[in-house]
Amino acid sequence: MEKHSDEEILTTQDLEDSPKHSDSLTGGKEEVKNQQIDEGGTWLLHWFQFFAAFGAMMMGLDQSVIGTASIYAEPDLNISASLWSWISAGASLGATLGSLTAIPFSDLLGRKKALLTCTILYFVGTGMQTFGKEYAVLVAGRLIMGVGMGQESMIMNIYIAEVAPWRTRGGNLNSYNAFQMAGGFIANIWLSITIQVDTMWRWRLFLGSGFVVAFIQFIGVVMFAESPRWHMKNNRYEEAKKVWIRYHGDGPNSLRDFEYALQLVEEELEERKKFQKGFFGDIKEIVTNPRIRAPFVTGAMLGFTSQFSGGTAIAYYMTPILVGIGVTAKKAVYAQIPLGFWSLASSIPAFYALDKFGRRFCYLILSLPFVILGIIFGMIGFSLNTASSRAGLFLVGWALINGNGNIGINPVQWVMCGEMYELPVRSYGAAWSAFWIFISAFTTTKTFTKTTNAIGHIGTFGLYLAFTCFFYFWDFLTLPETKNKTLEEVREQFDGGILGLMKRNAKNLTSYLKSKLRKKQINQHNMED
Repeated sequence: MEKHSDEEILTTQDLEDSPKHSDSLTGGKEEVKNQQIDEGGTWLLHWFQFFAAFGAMMMGLDQSVIGTASIYAEPDLNISASLWSWISAGASLGATLGSLTAIPFSDLLGRKKALLTCTILYFVGTGMQTFGKEYAVLVAGRLIMGVGMGQESMIMNIYIAEVAPWRTRGGNLNSYNAFQMAGGFIANIWLSITIQVDTMWRWRLFLGSGFVVAFIQFIGVVMFAESPRWHMKNNRYEEAKKVWIRYHGDGPNSLRDFEYALQLVEEELEERKKFQKGFFGDIKEIVTNPRIRAPFVTGAMLGFTSQFSGGTAIAYYMTPILVGIGVTAKKAVYAQIPLGFWSLASSIPAFYALDKFGRRFCYLILSLPFVILGIIFGMIGFSLNTASSRAGLFLVGWALINGNGNIGINPVQWVMCGEMYELPVRSYGAAWSAFWIFISAFTTTKTFTKTTNAIGHIGTFGLYLAFTCFFYFWDFLTLPETKNKTLEEVREQFDGGILGLMKRNAKNLTSYLKSKLRKKQINQHNMED
């Protein structure tokens, strides 16, 4: 199992990514690019991709229901807001563990069986948090459900990346974020219905909504075909070819792509054998080699940026925040329905924008500046006099934080997770990125109540603002662009380590500004003539 761990996030872009194979197969790298015409995949592929991503709804649903549940569960269970923070953050803590175990787990069992295991964890965790009467049972249920979330966040992206057409890789990997937003919107509708039920079971109905998501995904995954690349690396070539044809058709381009992918898998497994130094040897390579170390620094910083802007913590505590502002619990739930729809709608452009405009543009231009503006609006909102004006400006700020975050911050962190790590350490890198996303989410969610009690909402949002501005500056200097780049070209981006990234980004920015200035001068000259 160890020798295959590097192949987890191999994508169909690899069909064009190996120069030393392209010569033998097609007579040159440029010819490979011209001949490897992706046929887009069959309807069955898109159907299975839908079910693979469906479980991501669990995280969005959970973020929406847990805050509203706290309004009723805390007095019912006679627990404090501080104790409830462990319940709110328990899923993120479990997801941290799940993300670390997902890759070896899916490599051993296969992507399909691993996803089935995630749905079983959802069933168990949701049952414990819905029917449990003891505080410890609820926390344990949240942890178990979180492990399923963390594992699925990795396994789902591995599966989609291994079967998706390479030309739409970025958009396909946005599925996780889009389905997460869909889960939040559906949860808002569910809350608006069940909050009318005047019974002690009201908050348990909130938490029990996860059963539906788990059941639908379970039925879908049962019908899955295993990833063809998982079959390839386990020497199951006939099974791999059958799945490939089901997913990509049996046309000449598809079959040529299959043969090329098969040869790449075999070579990459051989490459892994040559690199294999054992766990401690791999870690030493990561620490001491600047080119290999730089993506790990970037991955951690992307996780920090996405979570220390406060997005996840605010989502988990949305209803208590609005109630604290002066809005009733029911009105707070109703107010989140249009916001849930906006979150879902704002996640859709990333399917196109990531591959059209690039990761840096979506992240640094379309996303982070508006997130910063949204945090500022939220801070101002808390200082207004009336409950309606406070809630109104806060919700406008949240629309900017969440909406524009869905264009850049949220999808880019997952897309880059599968693109920027070198093959021999890709499994470590994918787990590393997910770890920092979830541990940061746990930290901000667990400390939200204590932080607001200590320095108020304005002070808490001020901290988010300071963190986000710092990370924006850092990411502007160091974030690489991976759009339309082969894996070899992505690796070259990290030559020279973090300092090399800074120099390269500065050079690209200078060239861009000079070209704009030159174009402006030419236009002015033409107008004068």
